[in-house]
Amino acid sequence: MTIGVVVEKRSALSRWTGETWRTIAVIPGSGSAEPGCILETGSGWTRYYAGHLELTLHRSGTAGYRQNLSAPEPLLYVVLRPRNDDRNDAMQIEHGRDEPGEGRGVEPFLVTACPFEAQDYLDSGEETVDAVRMPPPVAAWVQAFLDRHHVDEPFVKRKQKPKSGSFLGGGRHAR
Repeated sequence: MTIGVVVEKRSALSRWTGETWRTIAVIPGSGSAEPGCILETGSGWTRYYAGHLELTLHRSGTAGYRQNLSAPEPLLYVVLRPRNDDRNDAMQIEHGRDEPGEGRGVEPFLVTACPFEAQDYLDSGEETVDAVRMPPPVAAWVQAFLDRHHVDEPFVKRKQKPKSGSFLGGGRHAR
């Protein structure tokens, strides 16, 4: 399923960071807006259409999707990467935008419905991971996928083997 990503740039309160970026919404479908297009502005913030990504579901991820949908508010997780490309600055100026880099500080890299996959990207520290409310049509699509592909795996507790020759296990004590 194609997902459009809306990001917001805010003026940072810190003197060490000029701006902050975060995902504020996702839209089912790709729409007709161009990536980098300004959607809305306010005092100290600007919202951009960052582009679209494909939300792909995998049979191996059904446990994560199931956990996500069982939450009071299901979420989609958007992974953002910093964008440092001078060619994009030139394109922005050429297309009549005022500042180089306007709307292009980050780029969406991945969208997922699996909280476990999102956690993996969060652990790396290289990317930003934002959780946004999952739109109802997307939740219905994920639920239909679960209904077709999820298989409950029974929990099997492993038995611990006795350790021979150690002080803790049942064997002889070494002196």
